[in-house]
Amino acid sequence: MSKVIKKMKSLKERVETSLKLVPSFRDDDNKLIVSIWMREIKDFEISGVFEFLDYFKSGKISNPTTITRVRRKLQQDNPHLRGGIWKVRHEIAEEVKHEIKDL
Repeated sequence: MSKVIKKMKSLKERVETSLKLVPSFRDDDNKLIVSIWMREIKDFEISGVFEFLDYFKSGKISNPTTITRVRRKLQQDNPHLRGGIWKVRHEIAEEVKHEIKDL
C-alpha cells in the first residue's frame, strides 16, 4: 500500500472516529478540522505556528479540504454520522443550484 493511500485511510479513520465521538463535529467543519489538526500537532510534537506552517506546506498536516471531503463522503455513506443540518442542506440543494446557475 502506498504512503498516500495509508495517509488517506488513516485520515478517514480519524474523521470517522471524531464524528462518532463528538456529534457537534458533524455540523461544524471548523471544529472537525481543528480537532484533526490538534491530534496531528500532538503526534508531530509541533511547538509553534511556524513549525505548523512548515508541516502544513510539506503535506504532513492534513489539508482542510481533504478533511471536509472525507467527512462528506462518510456522511453520504453512513446516515448515522450525519448532523442535524445535513437533511436541511440537501433539501435546499436544488434551489441553491438554480440560484447559482442564474447568477
